[in-house]
Amino acid sequence: MAEVKKALGNGEIFSGRGLNQESGLKKAGDTRWGSHYGTLMSLIVHFSTVLDVLEYVVEDGSHSEQKAEAAGLLDSLETFDFAFTLHLLKSILGVTNELFQILQRKNQDIVNAMIQVKISKKRLQLMRDNGWDDLLNEVMMFCNCHDIIIPDMNEVRVLKDRSRRKAPIVTNLHYYKDERLLNFDPLYQIIEDQKFTNFIINNAIHCPTLL
Repeated sequence: MAEVKKALGNGEIFSGRGLNQESGLKKAGDTRWGSHYGTLMSLIVHFSTVLDVLEYVVEDGSHSEQKAEAAGLLDSLETFDFAFTLHLLKSILGVTNELFQILQRKNQDIVNAMIQVKISKKRLQLMRDNGWDDLLNEVMMFCNCHDIIIPDMNEVRVLKDRSRRKAPIVTNLHYYKDERLLNFDPLYQIIEDQKFTNFIINNAIHCPTLL
């Protein structure tokens, strides 16, 4: 915290010098395909520093709006739900980021592109079928490291956006495993990406049987 206060006091954390540069924190958009994956990895690695900065703003921020926003972010970040989402996305984007990198290569051919899509789909399906235990353990280790409360997976919860009268009775286990992990379809988003779609359309004529 002392290092954070010093960096903030010197203005280094806002100028891109000092703490930001040393920690390697990235902003989404620094790269075209890998920006989100890089941002997630940076957030996981430097999570404690992020919390320290927000705590400093809450305590010593110059504006009440700034303090309130920082307090709200702290409340959101220090939850199991955020930790789970963070690691779920990291696992998924770890697979799709490799596909993104391949599709960026010059002189890419449609045959190799479709092969890579199939490989990525298989890896994601394997994660759905067999990756729950590893994902949960990783999230729990992260929560223990950062003093985040871990919910009882057997407890009942009310699903968001559903009324309490009509909401089905589900456990935390069902919610995080079935509603979050098993229902997520990132390959749909990849295929819907305009650059990928244009690539497929422009090359499909050369190998139509692959589509």
